Amino acid sequence: MNKVLKQVGLSVTMASLLLAPVAAAAAYPDKPIRLIVPYPPGGAGDLLARALAVELGKALGQPIVIDNRAGAGGVVGTEVAAKSAPDGYTLVLGGVNNILMALTYPKLLFNPVDDFTPIGTFAYIPNVFAVNAASAYRNIADVIKAAKEKPGSIDYASAGSGTPGHLVCELFSTQSGIKMSHVPYKGNAPAVTDVVGGQIPAMCNNLPGTLPHAKSGKLRILAVTGTTRSQFAPDVPTFAESGVSGMESGTWNSLLVPAGTPQAIVQRLSSELGKSLNSSETKERFATIGAEVIRSTPGEYAKLVANDRVIWGAIVKKLDLKLE
Repeated sequence: MNKVLKQVGLSVTMASLLLAPVAAAAAYPDKPIRLIVPYPPGGAGDLLARALAVELGKALGQPIVIDNRAGAGGVVGTEVAAKSAPDGYTLVLGGVNNILMALTYPKLLFNPVDDFTPIGTFAYIPNVFAVNAASAYRNIADVIKAAKEKPGSIDYASAGSGTPGHLVCELFSTQSGIKMSHVPYKGNAPAVTDVVGGQIPAMCNNLPGTLPHAKSGKLRILAVTGTTRSQFAPDVPTFAESGVSGMESGTWNSLLVPAGTPQAIVQRLSSELGKSLNSSETKERFATIGAEVIRSTPGEYAKLVANDRVIWGAIVKKLDLKLE
């Protein structure tokens, strides 16, 4: 009899354990959700996350609270997210930078790609090559000509080693057969400030961080990444139009959760993300930042990650870039 009771008790316990995640998923969300942004406030990624959080929070019926955890090019905040409970109450802003982290930081105690489950992509931002408005460089051909005449004579700024700006400029150098000199800064703001001020002649940066200075006449954007011109800078040619192929990859952003998050919660978040991206309010907010709304299926997301791993992996290997 005792044996039977023990077996019954064990069965009840196991059933409770199995049903607990299902019940939690059914009630999800019943409290505010944290969205970790692994960058300082005010940048393009932060602005996109805040714009998305408004409509996504409405769709989920709970506020989404932005938690800026900047440091080490996104590593600090991304690690916090990777080690958070996989319960759907911690989201993190991800994207191409997760791939760059995995490639450039060999000693990380977490995997910036594999330790997360994607909810989906949501925004695309072109990268650009820009120069000080007083510069003699009027187009990409001028830059290539000058760099070939005096290899290494053109300095370019970036937000830091291993950042998209750094690697985009190195990809440009590789694809055009030139050599420029990298000047890394501790963040995007000081890099832009010195290019605007004329201390550094050029930089690679995202379009939203560059466009206001171009409109004010302080910077000149010579080319944008992508297969087509940006709707936000229609007068600026693509690299391909400027004679440099292989510069299609831009900066894409995604929403991620820690690996192990229940599939029912992942599906709920994915569904509500799709609805949020279809909202005219979200599209308008993204447009003011200079970003296009994009949405990917799981298959498209996997292809995007695989493609960018090849592109940026080759550049990182060429530079022998290893960050601590």
